[in-house]
Amino acid sequence: MNRDIAVGWVMLAAILSGCSNGGDNLLPRCETVRSLQVIDSGGRVLWKIEAAKPREICEITYGQTPTDFVQMTPAVGLPRAFVLDERLTVERITAEGWVRTDCSAATKRTMICAGYIAGPPR
Repeated sequence: MNRDIAVGWVMLAAILSGCSNGGDNLLPRCETVRSLQVIDSGGRVLWKIEAAKPREICEITYGQTPTDFVQMTPAVGLPRAFVLDERLTVERITAEGWVRTDCSAATKRTMICAGYIAGPPR
């Protein structure tokens, strides 16, 4: 294989692995999170959780409220299941600022994410 092509594949793999979780975890790495919400393409919040004070956490799974967080949306029960290939957005507020990630539903409870924008604390 041509060296340039091999380097290109390695760079592509690094880019995708850094932006895409491809599984249950909605976080790409451990972060100090204050809130997280999943929004559908119509702008409806499917699931939102908040912590009384920002908390270091390494994993958040859709519909499973972590310790020290409170589920805000839906008010009771589990959030609805995803539709295969549904466009979704994950927004999180962290100690460092905010991050909005573009995702696509892979199953009824998991998504693949591949692109984000971020900004300073709100």
